Amino acid sequence: MEFRQINIKTGKELPLPPKIVENTYLEHKFGNELDPTKLAIGRMYDGITERDIENLKDQGLHIILASARTAYFADRAIAEKVSTEIFPNHSDAVAYGGLPISDAKTAVTKEKARILIIDDESLSKDADTGIYKADWGKEPITLSNGITISDKAMGAIASKLGDCYSLISVDLAKALESESKRPFQFRAGVPEWEGIIKGTCRSSLLCQALEVDAIIAKSSIKGDRKTTTTGIHEVNLYWSRKEDARFTEQKLGTQALVFFPEGVQADVLPKLKAKAENLAEAQADPRKIAQLYIDRHEKRLEKSQEPEPEGIAQLIEPELAQELGLTEVINPNYRQQNPTQDKEYKDWLYDVLKADLTEGGHCQILEMEDITKRLQEFMQSEWVDVATGGVYVPSGIAQPHNQLQEGEISFKGLPDGAKVGIYRSPVANAANFDVFTNNLKTLREKDPEAYVQKGICYMHPNDAKRLVIDFDGDRVGIIPSQLPPEQQAQTKKEIEQYPTLIQEIITKNLPENKPVQVEKEKKIPRDREHGFPNLASAAINAADNPTGKVANLGMRLEALRWDTQNIAPEDRASYLQNIGNHFQKVLAEDLNDKHKFKIPNDDWRSRISEIREIAQKVPHSSQQEKIIAAGLGKTERLLWDLEALTAVNLQRAVDTPKSARKVDEQEFEFCQKIGKFKEVEWIKDKDNTQAYLGNHGLKTNTQDPVGWMVEQANQIHHEYKLVQGG
Repeated sequence: MEFRQINIKTGKELPLPPKIVENTYLEHKFGNELDPTKLAIGRMYDGITERDIENLKDQGLHIILASARTAYFADRAIAEKVSTEIFPNHSDAVAYGGLPISDAKTAVTKEKARILIIDDESLSKDADTGIYKADWGKEPITLSNGITISDKAMGAIASKLGDCYSLISVDLAKALESESKRPFQFRAGVPEWEGIIKGTCRSSLLCQALEVDAIIAKSSIKGDRKTTTTGIHEVNLYWSRKEDARFTEQKLGTQALVFFPEGVQADVLPKLKAKAENLAEAQADPRKIAQLYIDRHEKRLEKSQEPEPEGIAQLIEPELAQELGLTEVINPNYRQQNPTQDKEYKDWLYDVLKADLTEGGHCQILEMEDITKRLQEFMQSEWVDVATGGVYVPSGIAQPHNQLQEGEISFKGLPDGAKVGIYRSPVANAANFDVFTNNLKTLREKDPEAYVQKGICYMHPNDAKRLVIDFDGDRVGIIPSQLPPEQQAQTKKEIEQYPTLIQEIITKNLPENKPVQVEKEKKIPRDREHGFPNLASAAINAADNPTGKVANLGMRLEALRWDTQNIAPEDRASYLQNIGNHFQKVLAEDLNDKHKFKIPNDDWRSRISEIREIAQKVPHSSQQEKIIAAGLGKTERLLWDLEALTAVNLQRAVDTPKSARKVDEQEFEFCQKIGKFKEVEWIKDKDNTQAYLGNHGLKTNTQDPVGWMVEQANQIHHEYKLVQGG
């Protein structure tokens, strides 16, 4: 399908290429009913109103779906069908509006498909017997040979599902050209049903045993008004394959590292220093820069390679396999028709440089203007990377497994028994990190079929919920601690280790140190009951996602919190006085009825006043050092508590596409106002497109973990420039 791009305000077509999407549920469901001349897409930029969207009806363009700032349009007939057959609640057409037009690698349809729907949220485990129970329908599951599957076996099967995590048959996976043993993100649908199905899935012999094409977690079904029932259904099924699960690397970066000064000092700065020195050494020699580019690419390829599990004869655990009649099935593999592994790593510049530099070329290509420009951009990005926490850790798609204990993960990219930190971006504070033990043995012994899967990181559902990690495609960063020699011997890869950072995560999550643990709040639908009479009003409300600005505020407050503790002794007095002067202005604005800004309550007002009064005593006190320590200490605690407000707001911002619960603007403005007693220059400058092209790097003026990284990068870059006479 092609959606031409329009300006929603004017209704005019833009001189831009159309958005092309393939293998979508929308096209599968409506096919020839779609009028291609009426398919359009528009951006809901600031200033777009509900009236602007409604006015497009005069051109025959009716809004059908919305996702973030993007609105999709079709003719009136399709708009009516979408609103009655896919998303009867217009709130769902905004919360899940991207799903029906979601692009996919492959898609298949099957008539008279058999699917089993299990309510994964009803799963429970008997503490005495260890038997799982769940709602898999009112009728027992009976096979074509007359055998009825026991409740114990069905409970075991239900336990393999999770939030938006399902199983499909090997045949369905083959039809989707899915690589063997590789889970993937999917979209699916039943044209006769309301809603759409989303999440991640993997192929499983259990589908074969139950004579179904898919075992679907009910939590994967969105927008159906909860009308879909559990049990076996015979349906016309659409299923598409989006992104495949793969091991990659994830940059720790500024948002994660700003919370961990000890880890940055001990584990991160030395790694970044070595990287910066390599950059400086290569800077003046095009051949060295080209070789550095080649080395970076090959290192990325090496780290993305996944270990093949040792031979496992039987994939389904023996007791369950025996009841299901799978004892004769031995680890089936199928050949992939169109291998996709490594295709995302294709890089024409690498191929050209490799051939010219190391395979008999004469390096003449390095004199070409386009090549020179691209290598200059590469070096600039590498310097920015060094300044902004460019150390990389393993990463995998999060998947649930109930056989693991809380506090355990199973990730084949690291040795059994390894201690690792786990997190998912964006992070609100140190409570979004936790330390786990890598357990490979349990799944290998108790669920081999899960164990052999690629590109994923299994974890207990309770741990995922606590860390606000979903199983519908969320990628987790995995931070290795120090590996003992016996663990190091288990891996053939070079693994960068972060023992101090891991210990700091543990320390910061002790009860006496732990910041607020943010939980997902109940979502508020954008429906008539909550003040949204139609799809246009709901779409406009959901268009503005403030995640970026709230995340930046969180980093700003944390940077300033460390700055108050690490400021040079000779600057502490003036620093506190500047804070006091700023707080004096905040209090005056709070009292001025002409200003909209108000401090939220008397407790905050009292704390700000106390710090201002302490700061005013500094010039006149005979105990300056004691007073300054008290003032900066109270400022640090104030910032700590402001971060708690910001952490809650960050989760609300992340949930904006699916919930009308907005960021608390009064709290946001209050935190922002307090944090303006000093500019954090690395936040303001981190998108500077000229940094490290000439003599200047990123700006920094604070003593915090990120400030230290920027400072180190700038120093090494500056020293190189001096040596080169720049």
